[in-house]
Amino acid sequence: MADSFYRIFRFTSLYICICATLLAASFTSCSDSEHFDELPGAIQKFVALYYPEIAVSSYSFNNGIYSIVLRNSATMTFNSSYQWITVNGRGSTLPEIFIYDRLPETLYEYLQTTSNINEVYSATHNSATYTLDLLDYTVVYDIKTATITYSSRNSR
Repeated sequence: MADSFYRIFRFTSLYICICATLLAASFTSCSDSEHFDELPGAIQKFVALYYPEIAVSSYSFNNGIYSIVLRNSATMTFNSSYQWITVNGRGSTLPEIFIYDRLPETLYEYLQTTSNINEVYSATHNSATYTLDLLDYTVVYDIKTATITYSSRNSR
């Protein structure tokens, strides 16, 4: 009798653990999906295009700036017009399709010529410049003059 009780107890405990794990996973999935669904459509398209299959961990909207954190991945900011301001890979390089689509052609060609397409860790954009952080140096593209300058990270 004790043996049968022990088997039922083990089975019940295992069943409860499995159910709890599945329930916790479903809450996490809903939460991530809800965060994504709450974002403006243009930002949803941006995230889905450049970071497909990566859940939105959190986001905030303060002083006209959307800040998005992707689960174990990039962070990004957008202005109130839904234009990207920063994309930071948080230790990973940015997707090549993002580099191709969102940077000026001259800057993209520079990265291609210097074999740095897959070496961009973060990008910042404002009305005057594009700034890219690579492993060993920073590249700045001046929009008005279409000039590119760079500085070593060690010289800062």
